[in-house]
Amino acid sequence: MKMLNLNEAAEFLHIHPTTLQGKAKSGEIPGAKPGRAWVFIEEDLVAWVRSRYRAPPPSKEQVDRVIANMRPRTRVQDTSTADELERLLAVGKKRRR
Repeated sequence: MKMLNLNEAAEFLHIHPTTLQGKAKSGEIPGAKPGRAWVFIEEDLVAWVRSRYRAPPPSKEQVDRVIANMRPRTRVQDTSTADELERLLAVGKKRRR
């Protein structure tokens, strides 16, 4: 297990030491300040960098499998007939003679 100080860890991550210090204070990057100086474990930094990798896009087979397992969506069926709808729409209208 290799321990790195703030400057070594910043160089390892290719970021500015002030940026690293802020990210370590906020808990975004794993580090500890047991006294006056920040300390970082190289393996923790490697794990943090690896956690930032993007996942590869799903393969066509994975997409097809998900689609095949999807349940068909059901629609709410309209129970009113056209006559009922006409009657409901005509409620506010007065017929002319």
